[in-house]
Amino acid sequence: MVLYFTGTGNSRYIARKIAKATGDGLIDLNERIKNGDTGFIDDQRLIFVVPTYAWRIPRIVDRWIRDTAFKASAKAWFIMDCGGSIGSELCRQISKYKPTKIIILDIYENNAFVLKNQLDRHYN
Repeated sequence: MVLYFTGTGNSRYIARKIAKATGDGLIDLNERIKNGDTGFIDDQRLIFVVPTYAWRIPRIVDRWIRDTAFKASAKAWFIMDCGGSIGSELCRQISKYKPTKIIILDIYENNAFVLKNQLDRHYN
């Protein structure tokens, strides 16, 4: 299941691409949050697509996740659309926790290459 929250449409665009590639359904978190819907989400795979607000996931999404019941055995992935120094810093902070994988995408290949090399030097 791909769950997305969007302010400008970027996260919705990314979520639709992911859902199409994976065959997963889509849940619009904007609507669920607006309606106060924190009903049980029964899916093995959860892919959250959210923008970056103030160097983190939006607080409203954070609260919704905390208030919503999810299947205990579910695996979750977070895709945060952001760029430049914010995106790079998030990757650095996440790397400290030794995630299984971070996928870095950038319009400019050189930026992604430089960041990957920095992360490899400092966190591997």
